[in-house]
Amino acid sequence: MPREDGAAQADADGMKDMSQKMPTLGNRIMVLKEGWVALILSGTKTMELRNQPAKTGPIWIGFEGRVYAHAEISDCRQMSQEIYEETRAQHRHMGKMKQGDSLYGLVLTNLVQLAHPIDYYQKPATVLWENFRTGPDEKLPPRRASKRAQEMRALQDAREDDETSEIDESPGCKNTEEEDRRGKDGGDATRPSTERQGASTKRRRPRKSALPPIYLVQEPSPPSTAEKAVQREDGQQGVQDTENATTDADSDCSTKARTAAVPAAQATPPE
Repeated sequence: MPREDGAAQADADGMKDMSQKMPTLGNRIMVLKEGWVALILSGTKTMELRNQPAKTGPIWIGFEGRVYAHAEISDCRQMSQEIYEETRAQHRHMGKMKQGDSLYGLVLTNLVQLAHPIDYYQKPATVLWENFRTGPDEKLPPRRASKRAQEMRALQDAREDDETSEIDESPGCKNTEEEDRRGKDGGDATRPSTERQGASTKRRRPRKSALPPIYLVQEPSPPSTAEKAVQREDGQQGVQDTENATTDADSDCSTKARTAAVPAAQATPPE
């Protein structure tokens, strides 16, 4: 009976190994050092520290071209000095976190170790992430954009469609199209459109000066010395003419008075 139970258990383990999930083309592989892989497989290390954040989801644990286990990144948290010290038992780093370092803790869960490691092609350069493939000539499938990237792209397309629909044609363009259709129907498609010419003509407004109109009036220049002399002579001549005119007027008045007195004396009868 013990042998039969052992054989049944072995058959069950064999079926379990055959039903294990196998890596496929393009799967993510977290490339680690051999010591870290051993700690992860033993369950001692449950967090991996990286300088860049990583997307949550299923991954494979690999080292030097061989996949050893399947796991899942359940959380990606940014590390601080306090969190680094609190989670030291999970990430197993004995050193101290330097001031200003940017670290992210990738929490590993649902670890399933493979019964036998699976080979994959790894680039000669040192990399932290790799995609599963068996050879360098095997082409990787195209990457699928994330859900958020797809939503942002759809939103951008919708905005462009809205902006295009809001653009309205000018009346001149509409009239031109109608006249072109009428011209084609009437056989006179080459006749120029006056409205088209009017639409293409732009009215230009006179440029406004930066200064008010009062500052644009040119002030008269002061008279020169010669002009002052002429003005002075003209003034004196005017005064002289005025005096002469006054004298002439006085003499005329005296003459008229004498002339009027003579007839009056003649008209008086003698006593």
